[in-house]
Amino acid sequence: MIHLRLGATYQSHVTATAQETLKALRTTFGTPGRVGALVEMRSLFQHHMKPGSNPVHKANNLIQCTARLATAGFNLADGIIAMAILMALPSDWEHIVGTLCSMLTTDATFTVAAITGHIHCEYMHRQVTRG
Repeated sequence: MIHLRLGATYQSHVTATAQETLKALRTTFGTPGRVGALVEMRSLFQHHMKPGSNPVHKANNLIQCTARLATAGFNLADGIIAMAILMALPSDWEHIVGTLCSMLTTDATFTVAAITGHIHCEYMHRQVTRG
């Protein structure tokens, strides 16, 4: 599968096993460095969603940002990612942010999946009420 996904320029890095191929690619190209991680971290915590935009799509962008941070070796806790998503919501969502923070009181309930699920439901509700 790796062989099929790599462009012709990178075919010379393919070895006998997938593990060896990935090791060769990491050795050759490395992983994102600290500068890339800093850019992703800044993007994560300074992102603001525009009013009226679909917050679920924007939340997915932030989740992808944390995946790139993890690739660079900076794994963030699920609760921190959930907080970053809540911080990025527009000001007209403040009542939802307060409700979610008071309703989801444990680490087991305050997760990215729970937050995005509630945000999706609220967004759909807003879409229906607007007609």
